[in-house]
Amino acid sequence: MSAGLIMPAYQILDPLPVKQFVSSLFDTSALSAYTISVDTGLPSPQRCILVMCSSNVTPVGLSGTIGGVAITWVSSVSNSVSWCGIGIARVPSGLGAQNVVVSLGTSAAYCTVATYRLYNVRSIAAAFTASSTANPGSTTINVPKNGLLFANAREGNVSSTYTWTGVLEDYDTDVTGQSRSTSGGSYQAIEAETARGVVATRASNGNNYVMGAASFR
Repeated sequence: MSAGLIMPAYQILDPLPVKQFVSSLFDTSALSAYTISVDTGLPSPQRCILVMCSSNVTPVGLSGTIGGVAITWVSSVSNSVSWCGIGIARVPSGLGAQNVVVSLGTSAAYCTVATYRLYNVRSIAAAFTASSTANPGSTTINVPKNGLLFANAREGNVSSTYTWTGVLEDYDTDVTGQSRSTSGGSYQAIEAETARGVVATRASNGNNYVMGAASFR
């Protein structure tokens, strides 16, 4: 660097984004809004909570909160009576267990909520998003340098396991009593990646396939 030039602060001080998978929980009550308690960890100005959700309805006026903070939904993929979504909120305060509220705006038979703690994410606006309603679920997505990538999928009418390409599976959930399944995973890039392939392969064929993906800086 030439003498007299000052490197921008973000190039010196910005710590890398960090992701921590917390849990995958579900509620099989017939509701239009679901409340699930999750461990949000230690409070921090840099803490975000990301949720990956699925249900058996197409939401009408999708909304929600995490620890009382409104969720920004960056992905919402519907196919008939299947839906999966990815939402995030910056939640700097609150210790340990806090409520995640997901409002679908219409009555459903269940809702699954997988939760991650994120730190040092520059923006809760997704850098890139992608989706698929095919089987297997397949798409490509750009991932920023050191960025985080998340993907989730669902299918109806069968309890199936999943195999992922492009992300490391974090959960694979058979929704008890519903004959429905959902799965999701995550990945952290080292260098920027263009058109990274993400594929969700289901062990059994059902119907109403959905998959969504989002990356963050």
